[in-house]
Amino acid sequence: VKEITGKDQASVSEISARLNELGFGICPHETALQLRREYKDQPMDEWRIVISEPLADSDGFLNVLRVVRGQDGSWVSSFFAHPGYVWNGFYRLVFCRK
Repeated sequence: VKEITGKDQASVSEISARLNELGFGICPHETALQLRREYKDQPMDEWRIVISEPLADSDGFLNVLRVVRGQDGSWVSSFFAHPGYVWNGFYRLVFCRK
């Protein structure tokens, strides 16, 4: 996030706008699943947030998928992606070229 926006924290809408300015786009939803299959040497406790069209969960909250490796294994989970939600600068993102 910080490498893209230059800020220690940025909203999802700021990040999306900056990625668009730089000529990048969103990934298909299946990107997270494929990344999980292929990223076998992911470092412990690393998150990779996949920039895609947000999906609404059962409560109506917007989410994107993230690829995570932790003490309990390697998995794909959801992550809040409402346009006003603020992400920390150290978050690592996966995005696609347009």
